[in-house]
Amino acid sequence: MGAALSARANHRVSPYSLLSRPLARGGANYSVEEHTMKVGTLVGLILVVLGLIGVAYGGITYTQRREVAHVGPVQVTTREQRTIPISPIVGGVAILAGAALIIAVRRAS
Repeated sequence: MGAALSARANHRVSPYSLLSRPLARGGANYSVEEHTMKVGTLVGLILVVLGLIGVAYGGITYTQRREVAHVGPVQVTTREQRTIPISPIVGGVAILAGAALIIAVRRAS
């Protein structure tokens, strides 16, 4: 066993050989089910976060730049704050749906 460990320690890995290997935990045994479970958990987390933002702030606010006038070398722009309103009821439903999705994915695995 000691010879096997020393042989591994002397083996050099090029960065290009790492790209050809699967990057997941199971190596070649990585399945589509594991990927689907991760996507389901991610979607659930996104729903929970958006729901919390909707309940806490009443919506998502962002700033948009808009060009008002462009005359020769002079350019006039304005910044407008826009809000996507999210009802607290919709936010609560998103939190519940996200939590249910996360729980369902965890139980399926």
